[in-house]
Amino acid sequence: MKAFEVKDMEDRKNNVIVLYKVPEYAPGSYEEVVKHDSDSFLEACTDAPGLDIAREDIKKIYRIGNRYRS
Repeated sequence: MKAFEVKDMEDRKNNVIVLYKVPEYAPGSYEEVVKHDSDSFLEACTDAPGLDIAREDIKKIYRIGNRYRS
């Protein structure tokens, strides 16, 4: 396997692709929205047995789909 394929596989091995029903955060700064989404993800992980995830384990988080509209 080529080096970039190995790195890509390593980068993707802990990906979480979809979480449903994460509440929207009111419009604010990008950092506030990302913090809210990270907090929601960590709360969901806390409720799941056998998962021990800390904020430092999250490399990147973003929403897919429509943005909140006022």
